Amino acid sequence: MNIYPAALEPCSPPNLSMAAGMTDIVTQPQAHIRVGWLGHKSRTIGDGLRTYSREVTNGLSDRNVDVLFIHHEGSLADGFSSFALDGNPLFQRRFTLAGTGARSKLEGLLRDHEVDVVHVSAPFSTLDFRLPGVCHNLGIPIVVTYHVPFARELSGWGALAAFVNRLYVRALSACDRVIVSGQAQRRLLLSLGVPDHVMTVMPNGVDTDKYTPGPSVALDTFDADRLFSYIGRIDPEKQVEALIQTFLDASPPSSLRLVIAGDGVDLARLRRR
Repeated sequence: MNIYPAALEPCSPPNLSMAAGMTDIVTQPQAHIRVGWLGHKSRTIGDGLRTYSREVTNGLSDRNVDVLFIHHEGSLADGFSSFALDGNPLFQRRFTLAGTGARSKLEGLLRDHEVDVVHVSAPFSTLDFRLPGVCHNLGIPIVVTYHVPFARELSGWGALAAFVNRLYVRALSACDRVIVSGQAQRRLLLSLGVPDHVMTVMPNGVDTDKYTPGPSVALDTFDADRLFSYIGRIDPEKQVEALIQTFLDASPPSSLRLVIAGDGVDLARLRRR
């Protein structure tokens, strides 16, 4: 078994033009559309939230959709199509405590740039719970992709996720469309009170223009006949330790290898195993 630290980025999600709820907006060639994207940027972090924002906004731009990218990384704001709101990052930079004046600045940006639709990659910040009201007061529809981890309530992460889900119910219910990653998450949110008609399932996917099967030197590199791999964040909710333990419990022959590549809070501990 090999574990490697890396600034890795998950495979790209499907093109946003495939996502119900924004399909008509993105694919109508006769309409000039400006999307206000509330998401995540970083020069050094390659987690799923930042990869999602980068890949989908790039896909929108490739389809001649104007994107106003609003985030919290001041050094990455250009003052033209990319703007930063003040805020203090929390919880391994996965959530931001909105700064004083962030709401009024956001309202001004959406109004001044005449945004047609807002997309929020949530969790974005403590503004999340007011965003439906902000957008609707400006006459702008709001779409949310809901990235809060989906986990069993019997786990610590599951209990935290359940708490966060309940916090978001009212805000999600007020959105024009909520994109979730699977039917199980849809059923969970439905049971908490989010209306079914606002939810759309967009499963995780792979951009086959970027990632395609082909010859690999990995088997030779690791001297293996068969290789099992995990690439991504090595954090508790990803259950990487359970994957490793299951592999070891099977007592595989030396010709079978498990390779873990990524970074996260569990990396150092797992490498000591």
